[in-house]
Amino acid sequence: MKIMKKISLFIFTLISMFAFTFGVSALDVNDEASLREALSKGGDVKLTENITTSTKRIIIDKDVNLDLNGKTLTLDKSVFGVLGGAKLTVNGNGKIIIKKTI
Repeated sequence: MKIMKKISLFIFTLISMFAFTFGVSALDVNDEASLREALSKGGDVKLTENITTSTKRIIIDKDVNLDLNGKTLTLDKSVFGVLGGAKLTVNGNGKIIIKKTI
């Protein structure tokens, strides 16, 4: 079951990387706190540093365009929870690494 979750998230991430959306100006984030705040607001979010999350769930309930900007987002015991019809689109060169599942 845990392997299926990892595979599903990996496939979702790969598919999402091809869905590039143009926005006005992205909100730059450089740590977990600013990432969480930006994701909660929705809109365009751009990583300016590599970020490692350390909490269980990152809830997204508004549409978000996440630009990895060549950076790495490491989910350590974390997962994205995309709720209520919201969409998470991941683009830009970079990586999402899943270290452990919850």
